[in-house]
Amino acid sequence: MTCPQCGANVNDQLSSCPECHAQISTIRRQYCANCKAEIANHQNFCYYCGLALASTRQPSHINLEPISVEDVLSSSLDIIKKEPVILLPMLIEFVTSITLTHLLGLFFPQLTNSLLPHLSNRLQDVLVSLIAALAVGITLQPVVYGMYPLMVKNTVDKSNIDLRAAFRKAVNRYPSLLLALILVYLKVLIGTLLLILPGIYWLMGYYVTIPAVMLENRGGRDGMSASMSFSRNRKWRIFGLLLITSPPAYLGQAILRYFMNPVPIIASTIFDLTIGLVLYVLGVVMCSYTYIRYGMIKLKEQ
Repeated sequence: MTCPQCGANVNDQLSSCPECHAQISTIRRQYCANCKAEIANHQNFCYYCGLALASTRQPSHINLEPISVEDVLSSSLDIIKKEPVILLPMLIEFVTSITLTHLLGLFFPQLTNSLLPHLSNRLQDVLVSLIAALAVGITLQPVVYGMYPLMVKNTVDKSNIDLRAAFRKAVNRYPSLLLALILVYLKVLIGTLLLILPGIYWLMGYYVTIPAVMLENRGGRDGMSASMSFSRNRKWRIFGLLLITSPPAYLGQAILRYFMNPVPIIASTIFDLTIGLVLYVLGVVMCSYTYIRYGMIKLKEQ
């Protein structure tokens, strides 16, 4: 049998574990609620079916209530309306990204003209955008994304948003946040390039990875596992949440390109810092609220 304390294999005739010396007879055995496999106390998820398990960092209650898209949208809009300061971290990321892109656009052509003289202007613009996105995505984005579950939790608990505390905790959780974002982006990208549908499936499955990492102090992979468990039988509702913010943002950019081709820098910047910013913040607020309201976090009594 398996020791419920440390997970070591123990002879059925022994009364204590040879590894951790725990008394087998006095340890309460645990079993997965999904597949009924025996699990050890140290496990965060079932090794057989992948179900996220309750532990010292999880409440014993697991909310299985169906997601209400209307509730998530209206509550998230109320949060942004009542606490506009919640826009600030994403605004800083947007301004940093736009500024870096413009600076690279000034100096990058000089470098490429000497090294790659035949590189087209269009390809130069694409490379500049990719470099800027990669730089911001590695340095700033994990911290900004990590702040939002904590700020949304503040508003749900009817307390003031503490930007400084959210920033400090997100910085401390940076390695886990970065790992989670890299793995999720890679899986979604690979799935999209291969058959499109796997990418959409993984996008829905890993929808609440960052809230799981921040609100339950999980590692990157553990957060992804918790998100997959949370999204089981809820993917269509999550798909509906994704449709609220993503298509309007792309549609707005498409309309700009239709009426103004090429799009002036000032017009693109204004769109990004107004409509684009609000839609992006709404997306991350909805993601955080969804996990807080319908996930494994027990809310304080309202």
